[in-house]
Amino acid sequence: MAIDLAQLKTELNTDPRGYGYAPHITAGRMQALADLMNQIRPEIGIVRKLILREQVLACWDLTEMEELYAANPLRLEWICLLTRQDFQMDLRLDGDGSGPFDRIYSDILGELGSGGANTTGTAMGTLQIREGSRAEELWAAGDIVTWQQCRQALNS
Repeated sequence: MAIDLAQLKTELNTDPRGYGYAPHITAGRMQALADLMNQIRPEIGIVRKLILREQVLACWDLTEMEELYAANPLRLEWICLLTRQDFQMDLRLDGDGSGPFDRIYSDILGELGSGGANTTGTAMGTLQIREGSRAEELWAAGDIVTWQQCRQALNS
């Protein structure tokens, strides 16, 4: 998504999150402003659009397998399929629940009880959100602000 320069100007001039833009604006440090906009922050959550097969596999707590299998025997088939070296399935999530993998992933989480009922479900639940930047929060995942855009926005 394109960076909206009017919105960027408002962000930099009002500093609604208190990131400290003002001294950099005064000193003309456009790169410092871009760096602050692009800094990954734990308080900003961005929905992942892609979850790698290896990330899903890393969530499985092997001590829970017997219990998870007893609850739903089909789950073991899914796990075995994921572990095959020739099977390449990455979950491309739309983030709004409408995509085919959004449904599969939410069904798996539902079966696992992702509210802390078990380690596997909790770990898989955390895969959906990653830390992000203010630029990503304002515009779109993967967006970055350049120093040129900061200068252009402030001069408009």
